[in-house]
Amino acid sequence: MDFTLHELFADIGIEGQKKLCEKTVTLVGIGGIGSSVAEILARAGVNLRIIDKGRILEKDIMKQCLYRLEDISKFKAKQSKKILEEINSQLKVKTFHEDLHAGNIFLIESDLVVDLTNNMATSDLVNKYCLEKKIPLIFSNYAGSKGHVLIVDRSQYSGVGPCVNCIREKLEFKDKSKLGVYVPVTYLLASLVASAVIKNLLNYGNVAKLLNVDVMKTDIRHESVEKDKKCSVCSVL
Repeated sequence: MDFTLHELFADIGIEGQKKLCEKTVTLVGIGGIGSSVAEILARAGVNLRIIDKGRILEKDIMKQCLYRLEDISKFKAKQSKKILEEINSQLKVKTFHEDLHAGNIFLIESDLVVDLTNNMATSDLVNKYCLEKKIPLIFSNYAGSKGHVLIVDRSQYSGVGPCVNCIREKLEFKDKSKLGVYVPVTYLLASLVASAVIKNLLNYGNVAKLLNVDVMKTDIRHESVEKDKKCSVCSVL
């Protein structure tokens, strides 16, 4: 793939692009946000590990950009690998058709992990493991027209920023199954997440705040959040 446009961009350049092509990022979940993040990163040359046990459903195609009607019922992980390698034939994509649990959480190990599961139980598992292994983590979830992005990177923020568990109540959506999805929110969040990934891989500072969005209201804002000194996860690590 020709990365000339990235190489001309001063904040990336030739060396930065070379570095991106040497990195591997794990995407946990390749649905609404994840499918768009995967495509953006693939086009940027970032190698991927994809973990998702789900199948492609017709109702989800409106918000999952990688898939087409003919992909219905296929496994998302397997089909995403095929499509991403067609986009960038130089890309290294490894997929895992599995649900994450304590026995296989090691599968997420890479240069950076992105949690896009929209499932707080899995997020708890991913958050704890990344903290233990000192792997940068980017979390994002959504419901309706609203969403969040949180970056958990102890090396970048010297231990001052919150982990997912610290601000769990702010991140959880109540009754999200009844809220539906305003499709543009998944694409906006994907762009914000992908940019945060690239900046982290190139050692650019990300903002150590919770990013809240409400696309229907055209509202994007940062919220100052602090590490919970009594957090049952990060305070004991």
